[in-house]
Amino acid sequence: MTSNFSSSIKNSISIFNSKGIVSLDLLRGLVAYSVIIPHFFLFYGYNSKILEFSAVFAVEVFFILSGFVLGPQLERIFKYPTYENLKIFYSRRWMRTIPIYLVIMLSVAVIVPNISFDSVIKYLLFIFTWTHIPNEGEFFFPAWSLAVEEWFYLIFPLILITFSIFKKKQIHAILFFLILFLLVKLASYNFFTQSDEIRRVTFFRLDAIAYGYLTYLLTNKLTQLNKILKNIIWISIPIFILISYQFFINNIHILFVYSSAIAAILILVSFRYITSGLIKNDIIKKSSAFLAHTSYSVYLIHFLLFTLMQSYLHSVTTGFFIYITIIIILAVLSFYIIEKPILELRPNYNIQHKIKKTFKDSFIFSLFTNLLAFIIILFLAELSSNKIKHLYSNIYVKKVLKNQGVEVESDYSDKEIEIEKVINFKITRDKKRREAQKGSSYYYESYVVFKNKEFKSETLNIQKNGRRKTLNNEDNSNEEKNNFIIWVLGASP
Repeated sequence: MTSNFSSSIKNSISIFNSKGIVSLDLLRGLVAYSVIIPHFFLFYGYNSKILEFSAVFAVEVFFILSGFVLGPQLERIFKYPTYENLKIFYSRRWMRTIPIYLVIMLSVAVIVPNISFDSVIKYLLFIFTWTHIPNEGEFFFPAWSLAVEEWFYLIFPLILITFSIFKKKQIHAILFFLILFLLVKLASYNFFTQSDEIRRVTFFRLDAIAYGYLTYLLTNKLTQLNKILKNIIWISIPIFILISYQFFINNIHILFVYSSAIAAILILVSFRYITSGLIKNDIIKKSSAFLAHTSYSVYLIHFLLFTLMQSYLHSVTTGFFIYITIIIILAVLSFYIIEKPILELRPNYNIQHKIKKTFKDSFIFSLFTNLLAFIIILFLAELSSNKIKHLYSNIYVKKVLKNQGVEVESDYSDKEIEIEKVINFKITRDKKRREAQKGSSYYYESYVVFKNKEFKSETLNIQKNGRRKTLNNEDNSNEEKNNFIIWVLGASP
């Protein structure tokens, strides 16, 4: 099987024409602006849970919508599990998402001061929020949701191919994936000081898009919804939105994730089966296509634009008008200069499906299955270790001590544990900063390997003479600490 790269004439893309479903194109555009409009007011300084929820909920709808529109491609991969189909899938997705992301992300990295090279590399590889939300260095906030999408594109098709090769049903592959990450969330929930990490950490959210694909499979053969079902859906949408809002404002993010997924699915289905004649109107069609084609760049550009504009915004009304206008202009330029030329080069799936060699025979499949098994076992072992220790201490050790008449102290309160974690984090942070400064014993500076230097922070107070001061402003040592000049021959920094 060979992929054929379409010529720009045959596969020409117009910003006002779309091959997708009109109502879903419209939904994609509405969702994009449901992110950037609340963000403007939040960035401007408005403190509103409703605005914050609107933006966050819109991203959840994005996830479901992405899985739904990818349905035909993912279904093809399951039915015809070949290396060629997988390669085309990766090419099409990454040619759509990566180029404009690199341009915007690197632009933000240049503009925002004090961005480390390490942070840029992590953003390039979509691993900045892979297992946790960093306490500092997060300079391009839209990237967390893109990381979920990119890693889903990479991993989920391999899961489908694995189940297909072993003659398992497609629904079993999806349920396996969804249940696996539900268990991961449940096992991890108590180990995080910020429950928000359950919502934003990449590894925990890989199943978000799979719910959209499940929706596609369950509704694909439906031509229309009957009136009763439509009414049930329209009544259920505001109910689940209100439920997810309550979970969000109360910081119960693990329940917010699932309630918002249900609400997003209901919204998607209601848009998918709109029968109004307005959808057939040419103006609506062209507007929907425009919104769909520019939604991705709008989502990326809005953060860059506000970073540039924030010091010049003096009027909310004028600032908002300029903000929206410039975003639309930049999105159109992005489409014609960056996105359109690359999209027209994307490979198409070949209609021939008969392949002698299957993906099961490839080295990539063997490597992936072994590596995936190892990662899952390692991750579950790491998550369960502290829990097992806690259970052992509370169920066995305390019981034995109590039987022996030894008084067992109660556990620390949640507040005390939280304070202890914050203190430990600050100590670790300040030590790393001191170690990273020039002249410390961990940083080579010419021939001077170590020289006492003054360092002040929340937890450390080192004087120029190398002695540490306590909170009472007293030296903790009566001895002077000498500077050492060490000459190293043949060494490099």
